[in-house]
Amino acid sequence: MENNRRWAVSLYAALWVAAELSTLAVLGGCATQAPIVTSGDGWRKDQVTDAYVFGYPLVVSDLAREKATGDDASRPGQAPVNTLRHATALLPVGASGRPSVDTFESTAWLDVSSGPVLVSLPNMLNMLRGRYYDARAFDA
Repeated sequence: MENNRRWAVSLYAALWVAAELSTLAVLGGCATQAPIVTSGDGWRKDQVTDAYVFGYPLVVSDLAREKATGDDASRPGQAPVNTLRHATALLPVGASGRPSVDTFESTAWLDVSSGPVLVSLPNMLNMLRGRYYDARAFDA
C-alpha cells in the first residue's frame, strides 16, 4: 500500500515558520518590562496592623466574658456580672489553657459602666497561715 499524501506546505517551510514563531515569542517575552512594584507609603498596611493590634484583645476578652457569665449564669463555671465565682475543685491533671492547675481561683467580671465597684479582700493572714495569695485586676 502506497502513501500518497500531499502536503500543501513543504516540511522544510513548516519547520522554518515554526522556528521563526518560537524566536519571535522568545524575543517578545524579553522585550516586555517587569511589572513595576510601587511600594506606596504603607498607610493601608499600618492601619490594618493597628486595627488588629488594638481590636483583637478586645474581641477575645468579650468572648471570654460571654463564656464566663453567660446569659443567666445557670451553667456550672459561670457567674453573673459583678459576682465572684469560686472554684470548688482543682483542674484535672493535664488541663491546658490555665497557668496554675494546683490552686483554687475566684474570678469575677465587673461592670463599671454605671459606676465604680468596690472589691475588698478579707484579712487573709490568719486564714492562710503564711501561704501565698494574690489579687489581680485586668482591664481590657
